[in-house]
Amino acid sequence: MAGLFYDPELEARKRVLAAHSDIYRQTLKLELHNLRLYSVAMRRKLSILRWVPPLIAVAGPLAALWLGSRRAKVERASGFWAKVLLGWRLYQKYGHLIRRFFAGATSDGGGPSSRG
Repeated sequence: MAGLFYDPELEARKRVLAAHSDIYRQTLKLELHNLRLYSVAMRRKLSILRWVPPLIAVAGPLAALWLGSRRAKVERASGFWAKVLLGWRLYQKYGHLIRRFFAGATSDGGGPSSRG
């Protein structure tokens, strides 16, 4: 009975569809791999943005220290020690981030001092 319903054209279409399905499956695997590679590359490119908030947090008070105020000398003397104390507290809180940032910038081995 099974031989009565055999259709060679239908069998050929099944083989073609199976081949197309296999091609699409392989293409999907390659596209997912490309997407993973792209996401890794983007993470590397955008990793510098992790440092922006701590730098902004440190830059404001440091700019205030650098610019200073236009008060009388007596007020400047008392303001100077407050700024020194603020700078010391900021260094204790964010110093490790700044050191790591500059260490990462110089440890890539591509600088002129690394050529020999």
